[in-house]
Amino acid sequence: MKSTPVIGGGRICAFGISGILSCFDAQTGKPLWRRDFTAPEYGTAMSPLLDSGLLIAHVGLKGGGALTAFDAQTGAEKWSWKGDGPAYASPIVVELAGIRQVVTQSRGQIIAVSAATGALLWRIPFSTSYDQNAVTPALYRDLLIFSGLQNGILGVRISKRGSGLAAERLWHNKDISMYMSSP
Repeated sequence: MKSTPVIGGGRICAFGISGILSCFDAQTGKPLWRRDFTAPEYGTAMSPLLDSGLLIAHVGLKGGGALTAFDAQTGAEKWSWKGDGPAYASPIVVELAGIRQVVTQSRGQIIAVSAATGALLWRIPFSTSYDQNAVTPALYRDLLIFSGLQNGILGVRISKRGSGLAAERLWHNKDISMYMSSP
Protein backbone atom coordinates (compact mmCIF):
# COMPACT_ATOMS: atom_id res chain seq x y z
CA MET A 1 0.00 0.00 0.00
CA LYS A 2 1.34 3.44 -0.98
CA SER A 3 -1.47 5.43 0.64
CA THR A 4 -2.48 6.23 4.19
CA PRO A 5 -5.74 4.69 5.46
CA VAL A 6 -8.35 7.03 6.93
CA ILE A 7 -10.12 6.38 10.24
CA GLY A 8 -13.47 7.83 11.30
CA GLY A 9 -16.99 6.92 12.31
CA GLY A 10 -15.84 3.57 13.71
CA ARG A 11 -14.33 2.60 10.35
CA ILE A 12 -10.91 2.18 8.79
CA CYS A 13 -10.92 2.81 5.04
CA ALA A 14 -7.98 1.98 2.81
CA PHE A 15 -7.17 2.27 -0.89
CA GLY A 16 -4.70 -0.44 -1.88
CA ILE A 17 -1.98 -0.20 -4.53
CA SER A 18 -3.95 -2.49 -6.88
CA GLY A 19 -7.03 -0.22 -6.80
CA ILE A 20 -9.12 -1.95 -4.12
CA LEU A 21 -11.08 0.44 -1.88
CA SER A 22 -12.04 -1.27 1.40
CA CYS A 23 -13.81 -0.34 4.59
CA PHE A 24 -13.36 -2.25 7.88
CA ASP A 25 -14.92 -2.10 11.33
CA ALA A 26 -12.34 -0.30 13.52
CA GLN A 27 -13.14 -2.41 16.62
CA THR A 28 -13.11 -5.86 15.09
CA GLY A 29 -11.26 -5.50 11.77
CA LYS A 30 -14.22 -7.17 10.05
CA PRO A 31 -14.55 -6.20 6.37
CA LEU A 32 -17.69 -4.09 5.85
CA TRP A 33 -17.50 -3.44 2.11
CA ARG A 34 -15.05 -3.50 -0.77
CA ARG A 35 -14.94 -2.02 -4.30
CA ASP A 36 -12.40 -3.17 -6.88
CA PHE A 37 -11.13 -0.65 -9.46
CA THR A 38 -8.40 -0.95 -12.05
CA ALA A 39 -5.33 0.88 -10.76
CA PRO A 40 -3.25 3.36 -12.79
CA GLU A 41 -0.03 2.13 -14.42
CA TYR A 42 2.13 2.42 -11.29
CA GLY A 43 -0.59 1.56 -8.79
CA THR A 44 -2.76 3.68 -6.58
CA ALA A 45 -1.06 6.07 -4.17
CA MET A 46 -3.70 8.64 -3.17
CA SER A 47 -5.18 8.45 0.31
CA PRO A 48 -8.97 8.40 0.63
CA LEU A 49 -10.81 11.13 2.52
CA LEU A 50 -13.76 10.94 4.93
CA ASP A 51 -16.13 13.91 4.95
CA SER A 52 -19.73 14.22 6.15
CA GLY A 53 -20.41 10.49 5.86
CA LEU A 54 -18.72 10.20 2.46
CA LEU A 55 -15.54 8.35 1.54
CA ILE A 56 -13.91 10.23 -1.34
CA ALA A 57 -11.27 8.70 -3.64
CA HIS A 58 -10.03 9.19 -7.21
CA VAL A 59 -10.55 5.72 -8.66
CA GLY A 60 -9.97 3.94 -11.97
CA LEU A 61 -7.70 4.52 -14.94
CA LYS A 62 -6.73 7.54 -17.03
CA GLY A 63 -9.60 7.26 -19.52
CA GLY A 64 -12.21 5.81 -17.18
CA GLY A 65 -11.27 7.26 -13.83
CA ALA A 66 -13.48 9.38 -11.61
CA LEU A 67 -13.18 11.40 -8.43
CA THR A 68 -15.93 9.58 -6.56
CA ALA A 69 -17.80 9.88 -3.26
CA PHE A 70 -19.10 6.70 -1.65
CA ASP A 71 -21.45 6.29 1.28
CA ALA A 72 -18.97 5.40 4.04
CA GLN A 73 -21.48 3.00 5.62
CA THR A 74 -22.46 0.99 2.55
CA GLY A 75 -19.97 1.72 -0.25
CA ALA A 76 -22.77 2.93 -2.54
CA GLU A 77 -21.70 5.62 -5.01
CA LYS A 78 -23.15 9.05 -4.18
CA TRP A 79 -21.51 11.22 -6.89
CA SER A 80 -18.61 11.18 -9.31
CA TRP A 81 -16.68 13.64 -11.50
CA LYS A 82 -15.29 12.03 -14.65
CA GLY A 83 -13.45 14.98 -16.21
CA ASP A 84 -9.92 13.54 -15.84
CA GLY A 85 -8.30 10.36 -14.55
CA PRO A 86 -6.56 9.99 -11.22
CA ALA A 87 -2.99 10.97 -10.59
CA TYR A 88 -1.46 10.27 -7.17
CA ALA A 89 -2.39 13.37 -5.15
CA SER A 90 -4.78 12.95 -2.23
CA PRO A 91 -7.86 15.18 -2.10
CA ILE A 92 -8.56 17.72 0.62
CA VAL A 93 -11.85 19.33 1.66
CA VAL A 94 -11.89 23.10 2.17
CA GLU A 95 -14.43 25.85 2.45
CA LEU A 96 -13.47 28.73 0.17
CA ALA A 97 -15.64 31.58 -1.15
CA GLY A 98 -18.43 30.19 1.04
CA ILE A 99 -18.51 26.79 -0.70
CA ARG A 100 -17.36 23.45 0.71
CA GLN A 101 -15.26 21.81 -2.00
CA VAL A 102 -13.02 18.83 -2.68
CA VAL A 103 -9.69 19.98 -4.15
CA THR A 104 -7.14 17.69 -5.77
CA GLN A 105 -4.79 17.23 -8.69
CA SER A 106 -5.87 14.92 -11.50
CA ARG A 107 -3.58 13.71 -14.28
CA GLY A 108 -3.62 17.02 -16.11
CA GLN A 109 -5.44 19.53 -13.93
CA ILE A 110 -5.94 21.06 -10.52
CA ILE A 111 -9.67 20.74 -9.82
CA ALA A 112 -12.35 21.47 -7.27
CA VAL A 113 -15.78 19.88 -7.11
CA SER A 114 -18.71 20.50 -4.80
CA ALA A 115 -18.32 18.33 -1.69
CA ALA A 116 -22.09 17.77 -1.71
CA THR A 117 -22.73 16.98 -5.40
CA GLY A 118 -19.42 16.41 -7.23
CA ALA A 119 -20.19 19.22 -9.70
CA LEU A 120 -17.06 20.87 -11.12
CA LEU A 121 -16.48 24.29 -9.50
CA TRP A 122 -13.18 25.35 -11.11
CA ARG A 123 -10.08 23.93 -12.80
CA ILE A 124 -6.55 24.93 -13.77
CA PRO A 125 -4.51 23.04 -16.40
CA PHE A 126 -1.50 21.48 -14.62
CA SER A 127 0.48 18.47 -15.76
CA THR A 128 3.88 16.89 -15.30
CA SER A 129 6.00 15.02 -17.79
CA TYR A 130 4.76 11.67 -16.42
CA ASP A 131 1.06 12.52 -15.83
CA GLN A 132 1.79 11.86 -12.17
CA ASN A 133 0.58 14.86 -10.22
CA ALA A 134 1.45 13.47 -6.80
CA VAL A 135 1.50 16.48 -4.49
CA THR A 136 -1.47 16.86 -2.16
CA PRO A 137 -2.70 20.48 -2.13
CA ALA A 138 -2.20 22.53 1.03
CA LEU A 139 -4.42 25.28 2.42
CA TYR A 140 -2.88 28.32 4.15
CA ARG A 141 -5.62 30.68 5.32
CA ASP A 142 -7.50 31.33 2.04
CA LEU A 143 -4.62 30.35 -0.24
CA LEU A 144 -4.28 26.95 -1.93
CA ILE A 145 -0.71 25.82 -2.59
CA PHE A 146 0.16 23.32 -5.33
CA SER A 147 3.33 21.87 -6.80
CA GLY A 148 4.43 19.23 -9.28
CA LEU A 149 7.55 17.85 -10.88
CA GLN A 150 9.36 20.69 -12.72
CA ASN A 151 6.35 23.01 -12.27
CA GLY A 152 7.46 25.05 -9.26
CA ILE A 153 5.11 26.05 -6.45
CA LEU A 154 1.86 27.84 -7.19
CA GLY A 155 -0.37 29.95 -4.90
CA VAL A 156 -4.06 30.19 -5.88
CA ARG A 157 -6.96 32.11 -4.36
CA ILE A 158 -10.58 31.14 -5.01
CA SER A 159 -13.22 33.86 -5.22
CA LYS A 160 -16.83 34.27 -6.31
CA ARG A 161 -17.21 35.52 -9.86
CA GLY A 162 -20.78 35.97 -11.07
CA SER A 163 -22.70 32.80 -10.25
CA GLY A 164 -19.54 30.66 -10.15
CA LEU A 165 -16.03 30.54 -8.74
CA ALA A 166 -12.74 31.69 -10.20
CA ALA A 167 -9.23 30.42 -9.44
CA GLU A 168 -6.73 33.29 -9.48
CA ARG A 169 -3.01 32.54 -9.61
CA LEU A 170 -1.41 34.87 -7.07
CA TRP A 171 2.17 33.75 -7.40
CA HIS A 172 4.37 31.08 -8.99
CA ASN A 173 7.88 30.23 -7.79
CA LYS A 174 9.55 28.26 -10.59
CA ASP A 175 12.79 27.72 -8.64
CA ILE A 176 11.55 24.95 -6.31
CA SER A 177 9.27 22.03 -7.16
CA MET A 178 7.89 19.08 -5.23
CA TYR A 179 7.38 15.68 -6.79
CA MET A 180 6.51 12.91 -4.33
CA SER A 181 6.16 14.82 -1.06
CA SER A 182 3.48 17.32 -0.07
CA PRO A 183 3.79 20.66 1.72
